[in-house]
Amino acid sequence: MKKLLFTLTALGLIAGTTTNVVSCYLINNDNNFLENLPDFDWTNSNFGDGIDFNNYNEANALTSETKENYLGKTNKQKVNRFVDYNTFSTGFQWSQNILKQAVTGVPLNKGFMPNGNFVSDFGVNTPSQRYRQINSILDWDPNKDMDAKYNKSGQPLIKSTSVATKLSPEQNEDITFMPLGFTSRKHRTYDNTIVGTKNPYENTPINYQYITGVVNWSGSWLEGPIVPPPADIIEAGHQNGTKVYGNIFLDGWHGLSKNMLKDFLKKDEYGNFLIVDKLIEIADYMGFDGWFFNNEANGSMPDGWILKNSDVAQIIKDFNNKTLRSEDSRIQDLDMIFYTNEGSLKATNGEFADKQTGEITTTTGEYNGRKKVTKIVTTFSESPERSMEFLDNSDEYTGGDVMTIIDEGVNSQLSGFFDFKNQTYLKDKNGNFDKNKFTGFTTYLDNGTGVFAGAVSGLTPKGTSPERAALLQIQANQLMNDIQYSGSNLFISKKDIGKTSKEISTSIPDSMENKNVQFLLADPRVKFKDKEKANDDILNTLYDYSTNGGKGYNSTSFGIGSLMTEKTIINDDNNEALFKTNFSTGSGIKFVSDETSTQYPWSNRRLVDTLPSYRWQVYDKANQDEPLPISDITGAWDYDVVYKKGNSIAIGGGFDETGAIVDAKWDTNKTYYWDIMGTNLSKKNRKINFVYKDGDNADVKLLLTTTNQSTQIDTQKEIELTSTSLGDGWKSISYDLNQISSINQDNKLSKIGLSIKPNETYFKLNVGELSIENLDVTKNIEKAEISKPSLEYIISRNNQDYNIRFGYTSKGNNISYYEIYTFFNDRWYRVGETTQSDYFLKDLKPNSGNIKIGVKPIDKDGKQNDMYSFDIEV
Repeated sequence: MKKLLFTLTALGLIAGTTTNVVSCYLINNDNNFLENLPDFDWTNSNFGDGIDFNNYNEANALTSETKENYLGKTNKQKVNRFVDYNTFSTGFQWSQNILKQAVTGVPLNKGFMPNGNFVSDFGVNTPSQRYRQINSILDWDPNKDMDAKYNKSGQPLIKSTSVATKLSPEQNEDITFMPLGFTSRKHRTYDNTIVGTKNPYENTPINYQYITGVVNWSGSWLEGPIVPPPADIIEAGHQNGTKVYGNIFLDGWHGLSKNMLKDFLKKDEYGNFLIVDKLIEIADYMGFDGWFFNNEANGSMPDGWILKNSDVAQIIKDFNNKTLRSEDSRIQDLDMIFYTNEGSLKATNGEFADKQTGEITTTTGEYNGRKKVTKIVTTFSESPERSMEFLDNSDEYTGGDVMTIIDEGVNSQLSGFFDFKNQTYLKDKNGNFDKNKFTGFTTYLDNGTGVFAGAVSGLTPKGTSPERAALLQIQANQLMNDIQYSGSNLFISKKDIGKTSKEISTSIPDSMENKNVQFLLADPRVKFKDKEKANDDILNTLYDYSTNGGKGYNSTSFGIGSLMTEKTIINDDNNEALFKTNFSTGSGIKFVSDETSTQYPWSNRRLVDTLPSYRWQVYDKANQDEPLPISDITGAWDYDVVYKKGNSIAIGGGFDETGAIVDAKWDTNKTYYWDIMGTNLSKKNRKINFVYKDGDNADVKLLLTTTNQSTQIDTQKEIELTSTSLGDGWKSISYDLNQISSINQDNKLSKIGLSIKPNETYFKLNVGELSIENLDVTKNIEKAEISKPSLEYIISRNNQDYNIRFGYTSKGNNISYYEIYTFFNDRWYRVGETTQSDYFLKDLKPNSGNIKIGVKPIDKDGKQNDMYSFDIEV
């Protein structure tokens, strides 16, 4: 997309004619380029973690004894000052990332330049060699690429279905939505999110229940235009039933050349494009769901200037046909999504105005009676009517296979106010929306609501710790992200009212300074002590909660969820013995498990849980169609009150300048309902368990909603239960669904939540866990066991601190994740977490020539296993 510009610093950029790959090895160079690279600064916020994390901080130490199974020593390995890419290939690396990986050894998110690297990227500058290329995408082999296994997701896509009820009759389960945006806090292809960081803030998707698919936006001609999604995002999306796509970004506006696509267009002896098999192999190995193909290779120049549109169409058609012919059902389901700049499906008498997009409609694959279309994204703000002639005359395509783009990257103020019906439904001659004529939509987000995280960083009070500053960024980003999906009132109902983009833009003058800061200041859920008055234009026309007839909520509130039905993985098709979520967003300033310390800044989205379906559906029992006063009471993510992992969910009153959730203001004369998780269950042989903390300030009951599938009438049931104390104020309640006789195919369980009768005015209520035990499934748990530790690589720049890539063999069918420790001066310190049996640690100190590592498997029910330990001789 030509609106996106990259401002990147690169080392040794090469311009010139490419040559064929003649060797997989570099040659020795006289200037000792890799040996003399500067040490990497992990505190750098652009390329590192941005946090100065001390592995041996007492706050990270275990305070209790732990049983230890010692596995011995790994084989001794040579300690190197840098990654020797002659003997340890990690595939294509952007030159900037060589500066990071070569001196640290850290595994990096994968990306590809079709023809690979110039050897000059690695410091080979002899005239006869510098333009030689290695690491072609066609040569990629996950068994030889030492970073590949870290980029592999182990989480299959969990099947999701629509919730068995609707918050609003306006919700349409057939409309598709796919955000295009960065999934990290940095605008670059490569990072180390696949092994986690120590910065709690990442630009993490949290509203998967409204997302048809996440398109990980990244890549450029500079970094590598073929970019799989990070494995941690694949795992987070799949855990929530959402597909995740890689990106092919052929950007002819900013420097792409014909030579750069030489291997992308290479054919075999039969004339078949070799790239097709490689794209399938990459998606299959890494575990994601297909590709978003953004073909802007020719920029403003005519077809064929750099790339023929007919070649693009053939590559996509071959992809569709080959995936359909696979015997692997996962490969059969791989998708291709297409976009080109100014792309349109507008047609007159079957003649497409945009020839390239029209040609893509012919790339439908077909095999054994199965068909697969190429989903199409049209240009920015393409009206649905321009696609209707095509849809009316196409048997294969539905409205959900076509999506227009809404540019929220530069129009972040659309969040929570824009009426998305204006971009999805066809209008009839009277200006009314025709709900039978629609297309889907995408939002081009750049870093999306992450712009608000950037804005709030300038409002951090003096003396704020880096961890609390990161937490404030998390809260700003997640508040605006929730608003984008649930509207400015964070409440979805049939009364939702949105505005057109023109109406919104007239409320916000172009001359307004610090627009994103003004939006934050206007929101009453942002509780800064020295909060400046927000711009009057915003307060009077958008955030009008104080002048809206004394109601305390905005007169305009419309989110993506006002249009789309929530999805859930809690359905009859998923038959695991235990569903459990601690609502983890995959980061925090604490990490809580049975034995670990709580003070610990971390980010690892492999540990994202199934997130709550509703954001945030809290309401008065006696007045269920109205939002509550948004300055008094709202749902939130709480990173200070944690039951397990790194956060809980809460009802509070917003967040302060440290990112802490403040107390809600309750009306003791009311009973509040909180819908937390949407479901679609007709089978009732299940046991529900909630863990919550109310400070003994409320009477809390289980709230269950069943929905008649014919009439769509909901029935709510409050169930009073005796709670069990779990310590530290946490309580547990349990209920067997067999006690409700009415749950069946005609009357499904559709929502699970809590009923709250407050006894005090000011307090917050936290929920730390929801679990559902399937009593129809017999548990057959194989005990967790760790064995065969192995060492892959050691980097040390000073023979005092060591970075290690290591692995182990893991056995057991009930493991949720692994906690990683190191032993020093007679104490164990928490240093990492992962779902993989391969990991990376940095800045470790030895004891008597050995680095001792501990691995503790954590079961899916949250129980800890024994510590398995081993020594690495350095």
